Amino acid sequence: MKKIYFSKNLGEVEIIIALLKENNYDPMESRISPHASIAGADIFYHVEIPENEYESAKEFLKDQGYNNIL
Repeated sequence: MKKIYFSKNLGEVEIIIALLKENNYDPMESRISPHASIAGADIFYHVEIPENEYESAKEFLKDQGYNNIL
């Protein structure tokens, strides 16, 4: 599995997962990834996808206007 998308907004991540599933991709359910820095802690949600689907899914998400692609 390879991370393809991230966001601080769980709702946005759930939309990405649903969009990928509707278009015959096989994303893993969202995962939480805490990130600590001097300014404080942030929580990001990630979408993972099988490596063999990554390039195709990446282009698909770009075409849909999503920018938080890893």
